Amino acid sequence: WNRMVYEETTMAGFLTTVGLLNPGLQQVTLSRSLFPKEGIFPAYVCESFESFAITRNIFIIDLKNGASSTWRFDKMFLFSSDAERLQEKNWYPLLSLTIQDAVKLFSYKNLAYNCLGGDTYNIAVVKIADDQYRIRYFGFDFSSKCERINEMPNGQREVGPLNQVRIRQFFYCIIDQIFAREFGRGRYDDDRAGIQAMLHQMRDRLIQRCAALAIREVQQAQFANAFPTSLPLACF
Repeated sequence: WNRMVYEETTMAGFLTTVGLLNPGLQQVTLSRSLFPKEGIFPAYVCESFESFAITRNIFIIDLKNGASSTWRFDKMFLFSSDAERLQEKNWYPLLSLTIQDAVKLFSYKNLAYNCLGGDTYNIAVVKIADDQYRIRYFGFDFSSKCERINEMPNGQREVGPLNQVRIRQFFYCIIDQIFAREFGRGRYDDDRAGIQAMLHQMRDRLIQRCAALAIREVQQAQFANAFPTSLPLACF
């Protein structure tokens, strides 16, 4: 338990530092006794998903536990009509911050590895104005009862080869889940609805374009870090 508290709060702190959404976990100390140093154990506290929705207009999609999600399936929608949601161009503004989140996740060593697997895939729908939303990554549930996190992110930039397949998988997970909620399972997953192929093609085009933009930004950042502009002219 001590390890899990440390891992969760450390990861939350790093996500906050680099500008990625998370529950903002803070470590505290609890005691089972009124006497100091007796029965003391660590724990963490954080803002509830309901509070995020009420105070920040941030609605969480918890992919492993739909009951805790505050973006309600079949009740809340990004667009007010099919005419709007079927226009591919209308999706790019919603995904602009998703691209920036991907750039951050893949720019720091060990960050994407720890954030993009199993229970850690979660989504935030951010309401920025009436009927205007942005889709973002929301990170939590990093620790495991069975094994520890091998390497925590420490602020070092990623310098190795960029895992482009993993970036596409990131966008697939986000966009596929959003489409399922926006269009409804009956149309999105049921070929009898008649528009499944069209929706899947639009989803795949969005994935490819968003991934390409994120990959380009990460590679540009890697190049800039490897060859800083402050090098003396003699180096050239």
